[in-house]
Amino acid sequence: MLSEIRTLNTCLPLGYQPGDTARNPVIYLLDGSADKDFIHIVGLVQFKTFPWINRVPKSIVVGIDTVNRMRDFTCPKCSEADQKKCRAAGRPEQFMAFLEHELQP
Repeated sequence: MLSEIRTLNTCLPLGYQPGDTARNPVIYLLDGSADKDFIHIVGLVQFKTFPWINRVPKSIVVGIDTVNRMRDFTCPKCSEADQKKCRAAGRPEQFMAFLEHELQP
């Protein structure tokens, strides 16, 4: 759908086994490349799942590498000033379709 290469970083919860029938929530992290927020968020999620903290359920974290923030993360009706700065601004449809039809399944 995006016709571009995206790096996806994935962290599975401690104790996760591929054949398990247990279902874990999934956290989709935008700006989720290893050199951005992925490592920090994974650390927070792991910390918050420790039994003595127990603030977040054991979760799968999927970091999505950013390619074009203005195109993917701005709403279709952004200001004229934003459109002048970046012609790609306000076109999140393909990114949203990628999330819904390719990544989540």
